[in-house]
Amino acid sequence: MKKYLFVKKNFSIKKSLDYLEKASTGCLLVINDENKFLGTLNDGDCRRALIKGKTLKTSISDIYNKKAYKLKSKGFNINKARELVLKKKLDILPILDKQGKVSKYFLLSYFLKNKKTSKIKFKNKTPIIIMAGGKGTRMKTFTNIFPKP
Repeated sequence: MKKYLFVKKNFSIKKSLDYLEKASTGCLLVINDENKFLGTLNDGDCRRALIKGKTLKTSISDIYNKKAYKLKSKGFNINKARELVLKKKLDILPILDKQGKVSKYFLLSYFLKNKKTSKIKFKNKTPIIIMAGGKGTRMKTFTNIFPKP
């Protein structure tokens, strides 16, 4: 398992952000001193705490998600995990053993790369426009006065 994926609840926001950067998973797993799973922490949790006036030295004990999704290893089903991750758009889904410790985890990218899930159809049908432009040298005198859209 990745070293930087796990943080303790007494870690500072700064140290947790460093771990988030190194793990590059979008989400970290928060554990206690006995390595039992407590919840998850993402950059949004840290950002909201900073906006509310917390400092980078503040502990993450009050800001991590204590109601994070998880599955038990007993009766584990990969299809159930896939459905949960894709439906809830989870960055990470931990699988816990009998003691409540993380035995394995699944990242969203695992299911998106999987052949069975690569044919997912997204319901969002928002039209988009991609605009590209250059320096405006062809119509230089005009673009000096009016900006190009």
